[in-house]
Amino acid sequence: MKLLILFLLIFLTSGCADYRELSDMAMVSNIAITKEDDNYRIIVQVLDSKSSSGDKQNASPSVILYENSGKTLHETFRNVTLESPKKLYVGHVDTVIVSKDLLKDGASEFIDFILRDPEFEKSFNLLTTDDDIDEVMNIIPPLVSIPSEDVSSSIEISSKIQGMVDNVNFDEFVSNILVEGIDPVLPSIYIKEMKSYNEEVNPEKRLVLDKRLNVFKDDKYISYISEDASLGFNLLNNNITSPIISFKCDKDKYGSIEVVDSKASFSYDKDKNKINIKIDLQGVLSELNCNIDISKDEGVKKIEDKLEEKIKNSIKKTIEEEKMTKSDFLGIGKYLYQNDYNYYEKVKDDMDEIIQNISSDIKVKVTYSHKASIKKGDEKH
Repeated sequence: MKLLILFLLIFLTSGCADYRELSDMAMVSNIAITKEDDNYRIIVQVLDSKSSSGDKQNASPSVILYENSGKTLHETFRNVTLESPKKLYVGHVDTVIVSKDLLKDGASEFIDFILRDPEFEKSFNLLTTDDDIDEVMNIIPPLVSIPSEDVSSSIEISSKIQGMVDNVNFDEFVSNILVEGIDPVLPSIYIKEMKSYNEEVNPEKRLVLDKRLNVFKDDKYISYISEDASLGFNLLNNNITSPIISFKCDKDKYGSIEVVDSKASFSYDKDKNKINIKIDLQGVLSELNCNIDISKDEGVKKIEDKLEEKIKNSIKKTIEEEKMTKSDFLGIGKYLYQNDYNYYEKVKDDMDEIIQNISSDIKVKVTYSHKASIKKGDEKH
């Protein structure tokens, strides 16, 4: 009898009840969401299976756009689904772009909609934009036929080598809203006008990642921060791999260093209301347009001092803009919550005031190497 029950369980419950043919679904690659007056609008980019599986030498875009509006996000998405002859499948979405107009009112409704849908893979890249979402979604980048692949790769590369753009996925964004003592950040994308002599290879408009991060208070968009503050944020969070940092080495001349390794740590002194920051950075001198003799110790020391000053100023700018925006995107409250919970419980309602009056002690140590240089003359400044 037990064998019979086991046999029935195996063969009757291991079927493919939820199985769907791939050809019956439309694979969504990108989604854009905005709010206009009292209505939501959603645009989806769907992979064109006919174009994707056809002639590979055909350079025509392999996406189709569907859009619609509604009073709620669920209604809007259902209306979009009715535009497509196939069921929209969102399990492989690469990027979701949400307008700043919607995020100013708060991201909670958008987050709730995504979390309630079991088909959504929650690790997609999340971006915001000031530009019209219709125009954003209609731009096909050069050399690729699927826009989401270009956007995703741009975010990944920029977050590693540019130093200002932070790669944020949906899970991380939601976590920083729900976790005590930290406010989230998001990168943004904008449309850049390009002059072109060959429109087929270089279209007149491109999607470009903004170097300025966008900061929130709880789930509401507040503002963007400067490029220097964005660099400081990523340095403090060890988010960069190999960015190029330019520094002033003369009145009107600059040099560059490629960062090889960077480690940052910070602690908080509650008695002095001070954050103590330490950054150790190693790099390779990639360009020097100043007449400094780096074959001598004093020349090397001078470059290191100028680099340390540049990084200190970026960190100071980050702290200043944390105060200005009243957004704890650095996570000072989170640090207290994790390291001194009892103290945090006493002061959590006064965190805005604490951050406004916080001071800092920033220590930066830069070491660099240089493979070769033809600039080994005497210093002239």
